[in-house]
Amino acid sequence: MTVSGYFAFMEAVDRLADDEDAAVKMASAEGIEQSSPPICAAYCSHDGRACIGRLARCKRLIGPMEFIVHEGEGTLSVEMICGDAELRMPAFLVEVEFAFLVNLIGKATKQDISPVAAEMQEVPEDSSSAAYLGCAVEVGPRNILSFASSDRDMPFVSADDAMWSYFEPELGRRLAELETDESFSSHVRSALIEALPGAARTIARAVSA
Repeated sequence: MTVSGYFAFMEAVDRLADDEDAAVKMASAEGIEQSSPPICAAYCSHDGRACIGRLARCKRLIGPMEFIVHEGEGTLSVEMICGDAELRMPAFLVEVEFAFLVNLIGKATKQDISPVAAEMQEVPEDSSSAAYLGCAVEVGPRNILSFASSDRDMPFVSADDAMWSYFEPELGRRLAELETDESFSSHVRSALIEALPGAARTIARAVSA
C-alpha cells in the first residue's frame, strides 16, 4: 500500500466509524501490544525511553511514517512525520498514534500515564483524545507528543531481555530488506514476477533469490 493509499484508508475508517472515540478504541484494544513483532519488541523494553527508541527504529515496518525523538530538559517528545513531504498525516491517524503510545507505556508500567503536551496539525473536533491523553491537544505545525521524564524513565514490568534477543535479529533483517525493496530494481523485479504465471513465477523467484 502506498503512503497516500494508507492515509486514504485511515480516513475512510474515520468516516465509517460510528463512535467519536473510535481512534482511542482502536489504539487501546485488548492485546494490541501483541499485534506485531516491532510492538512486542518495544513492549519488552526496560522503560519508556527504550520503548520509544525501538518503535522509532522499526516504525516503517508497521506503517508509512517515522517517529522522530527529541529529548529536552525533563521531557521526551515523539514527533510523527510521513515520508512524503507533500502529504499531511490524517488527524484520525495521529489520534490513533498518540493514544497507542500512551496505552502501550501505561500497560507496560501498570501506571496511569499522561503526556505533558500534545500538538497536532489538525485538532479533532471531539474531545475524546484529549480526555484519554489527560492533557489539552494544541494546534501547531507538527504532530508531537511529549512525556515527562518521570514517565519516560518509569520501569516496565513487561521488560524481557530474552524476548528482545529473539526479536532483534529478525527486525534487523526486515529493516535491511525494506531498504533493498525500496530500490528501483526490486520494484521492477517484483512487477515482472507477479506478471508471470504460476510455474514460471516459481522459477523466477528461485533465480532472483
